[in-house]
Amino acid sequence: MTPYDRAKALRPGCAPTSRTARRSPVPPANRDAVDWVLFDLRRGYCNYYASAMVVMLRTMGIPARMAAGFAQGEWDAG
Repeated sequence: MTPYDRAKALRPGCAPTSRTARRSPVPPANRDAVDWVLFDLRRGYCNYYASAMVVMLRTMGIPARMAAGFAQGEWDAG
C-alpha cells in the first residue's frame, strides 16, 4: 500500500462513532488532548479530529501536518 492508501484506510476509524461539536470543553491539563477527545469526550471540533489523524499518521511513519484556518471564498470586511 502507498502512504496515501494507508492514510485513506485510517480515516474511517479516526472517529467512527463521534460527533462534531461547535462548542467543546477544554481538555484537562493532565491529559493528552487528542487521547481525551477520541476516547473520552468523543465529540469535538474538526481540528481535534485533524490533530488525531496527524498523530496516527506519524505513528505509521507517514509524514503529516495539519493546516487550519483556510477557506475558499471572498473576503468580507463586514
